[in-house]
Amino acid sequence: MPDDRSEDFWQAAVVGGQQTGITEAHLRKLRNNRVLLSLSSVTDFTASAQQVAKTIQQLTLFVATHRRDYVQPGRCSEGERDAIEEQVAVSIKACTQNVAKLKDGAAADVKSAAAQPGRQQLATHRLGMVLLLSERLQAIGSVFDQCRSARFQQKAQQEAAAKRRRLSPMSLQASSPPVGSRRQFPGAADVQQRLQFDESPASPDLELAPQQQAQLQQESLDLQRELLARGDAVNAVERSVREVATLSSLFSAQVMQQAEQIEQLYSEAVQATADIASGNVHLTKAIRYNTSTRKIMLVILLLASASLLFWDWFYS
Repeated sequence: MPDDRSEDFWQAAVVGGQQTGITEAHLRKLRNNRVLLSLSSVTDFTASAQQVAKTIQQLTLFVATHRRDYVQPGRCSEGERDAIEEQVAVSIKACTQNVAKLKDGAAADVKSAAAQPGRQQLATHRLGMVLLLSERLQAIGSVFDQCRSARFQQKAQQEAAAKRRRLSPMSLQASSPPVGSRRQFPGAADVQQRLQFDESPASPDLELAPQQQAQLQQESLDLQRELLARGDAVNAVERSVREVATLSSLFSAQVMQQAEQIEQLYSEAVQATADIASGNVHLTKAIRYNTSTRKIMLVILLLASASLLFWDWFYS
């Protein structure tokens, strides 16, 4: 844990104030006024950042509270799981939009800080706040994505097990009862209650022949099979839609996690381009200096040769 150097800073400020003629009491008054000003004046950016941080904290607590119920099978129904997933998705989407707005505001502050050197520290601090909020939001999104992946795997395993049970020889044998017996279909209790026959004693006038009763029973069973098939198709479509929504959410989370890496790569590419341009300028200067140096050396050699020839002629 780092040491607190606040007292050392205060002593240094007192010494500096005494050297410039400012008393310690006046320094304390200035410090108190500055502290009260910082507590009373809260900008829109700071208020929005605090609200986003509070929302992320509440979302983290909500996920931690319902995580076990959401992941472990049997603790809650599919409807409750869907409600939890929808609530978390809405909260993450709202927080993402707010963080994006804060990021735009911080980027605008960075651009304006270039013209006002005194605001560079404020712009850097706001960028740090946005980065911290984004990291917290990505962390809770990753945790919930793991929960959704576990639920998706559980659904896949349950569907595979149900498919194996349907295709097993025992289930096939059980699904074909002998002729004349009342057929039963698994999972068709609601349909059977609606389609069950009135077994109360009928009057002699309304009594049907055995052939008509068999035909009516066969039509009821055909209708029951059709309703069950349509119900299974509707359930399959609903599962497919939910799986697509889950995969889309996971893909969006991965894209969000890679957004910062892409921005970092872009900044590094821009910096590398600037370095290459600067290197080209230095290379151009080096080539120009090298050319001028060669010319100077050539002139010196010509002058030396001419002087040698002159002195040789003079002494001869």
